[in-house]
Amino acid sequence: MTERETLAQQNLFNVPVPAVAAEDKIFFQEQLNVGTVGSSNTTLDYGLGNNFEIGLNVFNVSLYPAVVAPLPGDVARNGLLINMQKVFEPNESWEIGVGTQQGVSATTTSQKTEYMGFGWTVVEYDTHNNHGRYLAGAYIGNPMYTGKGNGVGWMLGCEYPLVPDKVHVIADWIGGTNQISVAVFGAVVELPRHWQLSAGAQVPSPGSQNPYGLVFELTRTASNKSRGRGFSDFSRGAN
Repeated sequence: MTERETLAQQNLFNVPVPAVAAEDKIFFQEQLNVGTVGSSNTTLDYGLGNNFEIGLNVFNVSLYPAVVAPLPGDVARNGLLINMQKVFEPNESWEIGVGTQQGVSATTTSQKTEYMGFGWTVVEYDTHNNHGRYLAGAYIGNPMYTGKGNGVGWMLGCEYPLVPDKVHVIADWIGGTNQISVAVFGAVVELPRHWQLSAGAQVPSPGSQNPYGLVFELTRTASNKSRGRGFSDFSRGAN
């Protein structure tokens, strides 16, 4: 299958996407979540070729004390995770991604290092005619990653060009009642030298009791020839 030119973006905010960094290229993204709770998520990935990548996530680092004190057992977890994803391309319009994030957390009620794990399968349909891309998938995570609530759930995402290759509207939704179950609606703007800036409004998934907030992302794409994330590609990494 021929390599398509894309303007790669790590995430449609939180939902993983079937996209990887180009071979021997490095991808970087910094995400800031601002609201009653503030957190930082940093991703660094390396393309291994054959539609496979591996990388590191510095997950859920607190930016400032919570405006509203968390309930017992709801203390924010931060962690260091290894991520991997393999992408399959049945044809030019469909892509399937299978991935995982695995690591440890040291911020818990007991202050002990504990295992964190999250896995996903996503399917993406690309219209190829400036009518956008659409994504659906499922995830599974342990309580240290997802927090209280369901450990298995669904995900949805979409991206639509307002100004092709310049400004795109993006939205995603992690379903469920756990602490990563939110929807984000926003946009991404292409900057010079393969940089991108994204911003969106976060709303809680029904029944999750998560806070409202804002999400900002600064992304350095692996390559504008990458099969990886782009204005036309979704992201990885629930927060």
